[in-house]
Amino acid sequence: MKQRPTKAESVIRSMAADFGGTELLEPLKHLKQHPAIRGRSRQVFLLTDGEISNTNEVIDLCRSMSTSTRIFSIGLGDSPSRSLVKGLARATNGHFTFIPPNAKVDTYVASQFDRALQPSIVDARLEWHGLDNVGQQAPKTIPPLYINDRVLVYQLFDGDKISEKEIRADLMVGNHRLDTFTLPRVDDKPRSTMRRLAAKALIQELQHSKSDVTSELNNATKEEIIKLSLSYQILSPYTAFVGVEKNRSDNNDSHPSQVRYVPIPLTHSESMSDVPVVGFHSLPSGTRAGGGGGGGGGWGLGAAVSADYEGDTVQGEFEVMTTTFPTMPSQSDDRVRQFIDRQSFNGAWILTDKDVAHFTDGKSLSAIKVTGKRSRDMITTALAIAILESKYSGEMQLWKAVVNKARQELVRQGLTNDEVDALVDEIKIQL
Repeated sequence: MKQRPTKAESVIRSMAADFGGTELLEPLKHLKQHPAIRGRSRQVFLLTDGEISNTNEVIDLCRSMSTSTRIFSIGLGDSPSRSLVKGLARATNGHFTFIPPNAKVDTYVASQFDRALQPSIVDARLEWHGLDNVGQQAPKTIPPLYINDRVLVYQLFDGDKISEKEIRADLMVGNHRLDTFTLPRVDDKPRSTMRRLAAKALIQELQHSKSDVTSELNNATKEEIIKLSLSYQILSPYTAFVGVEKNRSDNNDSHPSQVRYVPIPLTHSESMSDVPVVGFHSLPSGTRAGGGGGGGGGWGLGAAVSADYEGDTVQGEFEVMTTTFPTMPSQSDDRVRQFIDRQSFNGAWILTDKDVAHFTDGKSLSAIKVTGKRSRDMITTALAIAILESKYSGEMQLWKAVVNKARQELVRQGLTNDEVDALVDEIKIQL
């Protein structure tokens, strides 16, 4: 088992940027052809710093795997494709983040990794009771359910008056019922907001139900999309809605039509090559417009532009905004990374006397007293946990996962959870 991560680490360290094009479709097709083990969920971390020409095709492919695969997409640097990074995450119920230039990637990946480590439930389904017609569900197959994440499931009932029925649903996994809830009796209107949201979700699911062979929708599916679109007034690729004014006479010349110029808010990230702007100053290198992601220290300047167009001139209102960006890693960050690099595959910290002196500012391992008979590896592992938890609490995002793994290793070596807590607390007092 240890050979797999060792081999993976070796491959990662051998990778180098070749300044070639970004190719995502083929490796993602490989994932589609090799699905996750039944009863398991698969999570993919995707890092990209550029654009691709087939964004929609890639997103559609990932959406087709969303019942078993969740993608954490990460955009790097100045110019990643925002539509790609966001689209991949949203299509698979994952999460996305953007990392500005010169920032440490592991800080962002660690927060995503923390989400990925949450327990999940797969193969969940809903069983409905009290309905004459179960209706249509979107998504048809419920994706994996994770702690602290939500999944929206719409059930569109056709021909049933909810207010007159006692409707109950069971959340099932296999033959086990995890939960039961009863639908409140509400006066459900034919085109209520909730019904229209359900119709929109159904249309989106039908749009992406293309055959792997033809990559096209069959006529029956197209007809179903058109039916939903017209019934619930939701736009689709096969319908269009036209507004016609009925209150005015075509021969009424007393009130001629007037052209109204509507202000259009722009951001610095949008193309402004064709927009004449007066008094707009470009941003210094290394900063980006307001609205960028990231938390922490540091700041950048951006300009929000609201422009009124009159002929070839623009009357603009400019507002300076501050946007926070992560600061460069501190010395404590580097110390945490040193700890992470020294952790063994099984989660233990096997530290030398020199390591102990380095991380404790000169203390020796023999000077640390613990109750009971504990092996050296137990003590050094508990010492590492104690140092990270007590001295580097501000960098918890970085070390949380490795500390949890170390605690599990101490339990595997024979300690109870209470004994692990007592050992770590005993060492903290002596630091």
